[in-house]
Amino acid sequence: MAVIVNRNNTSGSSSPQNKRFGCGVVLVLTQLLVGALLVTFKDNVYSLTLQTVDSPGRGLSMDMMESSVLLTGDVMETTATAAAVQAAKAATTNFKEGRTTTATATVTVTSTSGEEETPSLRGSNSGVEMAGNNNSNKAGQCPQWHTAKLSKPSLVIDKPAIRSQSKALLDQLKKYTVPSYEGFFMGDPGVEHYTLLHYLTKHYHAKDDCRHVVDIGTRYVASSLALGATGVPVKTFDIPTSQERVFAFRGKTEEEWRNQVETFTDVRIEFNNLDLLAVSDEDFRNYMSTWLISLDTHHLPYSYPFEREYLARLVAMKPKYEGIMILDDIHLNPEMKQWWLELQGNATEWGFTTYDVTSVGHSSGTGLLDFSGKVTISE
Repeated sequence: MAVIVNRNNTSGSSSPQNKRFGCGVVLVLTQLLVGALLVTFKDNVYSLTLQTVDSPGRGLSMDMMESSVLLTGDVMETTATAAAVQAAKAATTNFKEGRTTTATATVTVTSTSGEEETPSLRGSNSGVEMAGNNNSNKAGQCPQWHTAKLSKPSLVIDKPAIRSQSKALLDQLKKYTVPSYEGFFMGDPGVEHYTLLHYLTKHYHAKDDCRHVVDIGTRYVASSLALGATGVPVKTFDIPTSQERVFAFRGKTEEEWRNQVETFTDVRIEFNNLDLLAVSDEDFRNYMSTWLISLDTHHLPYSYPFEREYLARLVAMKPKYEGIMILDDIHLNPEMKQWWLELQGNATEWGFTTYDVTSVGHSSGTGLLDFSGKVTISE
C-alpha cells in the first residue's frame, strides 16, 4: 500500500512526500486491495483519490457516502472513513478468472481554516468511476438476499475437470490452516474433498451473486479456505464453546491471522460460534441464504444428532432451501453409513436428490444433496 501526499500550493510549486497515515484506514485498505491513495492540496481544496487494480476474481463496487476527514500536517487520521476507503470496503464482486479491473473513487474536501498545515476538513464524494457490479451482502443491498437457491441454470459435477483442476490457489492458502493439515488440504480429489469445494465456488458462484456460502464445522478453517479461495464470502459455524480454529492461526491472534489472510489473499471468512439449532427462524434463514452449504461436524448423527436435527430444520425452512449441500464422511463409521441410507430412502419426501461423489471427494465418503434439481454428474 502506498500513500502519496502531494502538497501543491497556489503558486503551483509542489513537494511530493511519501507518508504513512494513521490508525485504522491504512489497515482497511491493505486488507482489501492493492492500490494508492493520492492526496492533493490546491487552492484550499484537498482531493483524495483511491486508485486500485483488483486481482483476478474480484471487482469493485462503490457505496459512496458523506465522510469526515482530519488532516494534521503530513499525517492523515480519520474521524470517519473517506469515501475512497468506503469504496475499498465494497471491493468483493466476482469476475471471470484472469480479468483485471480498475477503479477510481475521488472525494474532494475543502479546508475550513485556509491553512495548509493543519486544516480541519469535511466533504463528500465529488465523482466516481467504477468497474464491476455491486456485491454487498448486507440486507437491503443484495438482490439475492434471503434467496436460498442456486443462481446458475445448472451445476455439473465434472469429474475429469475436478481431477485436473489447478491447485495453485490452494497451495497459497495451505499455510493458513494447521501445519498437519497442509498435506490433506493439497490431497487429490478422491482422497480429500478440498479441491471439490474449490471447484464448486470457482465455477458456480455467479459473478453478480453477492451472497455468502456456508461452512458448518469450522475446526481448522480448511474447508472455509477452500470455499473462499476465489473471493466468495464464507460464513463458517462451530459450536459456542469451540476454539479449535486458534491452532490454524499458528501463534497469531485471530485479528492478526485475519489481517494477513485478507491482505495477501482474496479469502473473506466470518467466524460464528453459535448453536444453529437454537437461533431464531429469521436468523436461521439469514445464515442459510446461500446456494451452497458444506456440513462436516460430529459424525455421530444418532448418538449426537446435530446433523440430523440441522437437516430437519433446513428441510422445514420457509421459503424452502433450493441449493446444494456437501456432506463429508458419509462412509466414515456405522452411524454415518446409516444416516446416508436414511437420506437416500427419504430423499423424495424431503425434497432433494442424493449423489455419492466420493470419487472426487473425500476417501471417507462425500455426499451431495441437490435441493435445486439442477445437478448432473459427468464421469
